Amino acid sequence: MIECKLHSSSRQTAFGGLCALGHLLTQEGTLEPLSSVEINQKTLKHSPTQKLTDVLMGMLSGCKALYETNVRVRPDLPLGRAFGRERVAEQSTIQRTLDAFTQENIAQLREAVERIGGRYSRLSSHPYEQQMLVIEVDLTGLRASEPQRRPSAPRRATSRANEELRAGSWSGRALPTTGRSSSPSSTRATPPPARS
Repeated sequence: MIECKLHSSSRQTAFGGLCALGHLLTQEGTLEPLSSVEINQKTLKHSPTQKLTDVLMGMLSGCKALYETNVRVRPDLPLGRAFGRERVAEQSTIQRTLDAFTQENIAQLREAVERIGGRYSRLSSHPYEQQMLVIEVDLTGLRASEPQRRPSAPRRATSRANEELRAGSWSGRALPTTGRSSSPSSTRATPPPARS
């Protein structure tokens, strides 16, 4: 992985592709529904809507926590400008805005996000009468499917378990491991009981 670092330049960015996306979203007014979130908070330098945009930039740039905004997004001036921001708010200021959220604000934000998503989503045009919509969500970060193996590759115990789960014949035994024990308490795979 290559990581670019900024050296106090207002013209360099570590997020070229994200800058292009930010410019497009700004030009098309895609993030305008965020302005409908009315947070009861006075504005000094940054409006609540601008701070929500800053949160979005942080999420899209890979910030795992809000404090990373100060070191990843805030110094990247071209990224902020691409999203229509001259200067990104400091993370503690953003946190105070998020802390000021009420249940009503959460409902407003949900509605705004749905309007943004509805503009680009194909869910409304899915033929629900003809086929069921399947949405797969995997939060593990692992591949969604096993890579193709050569016929001579040995089958792992977890593959047998997956086949049993798909076939509905898993009887609730402990999940098998691959045979490489990472801890003394790992469970070995047991073959399914013979059917009569």
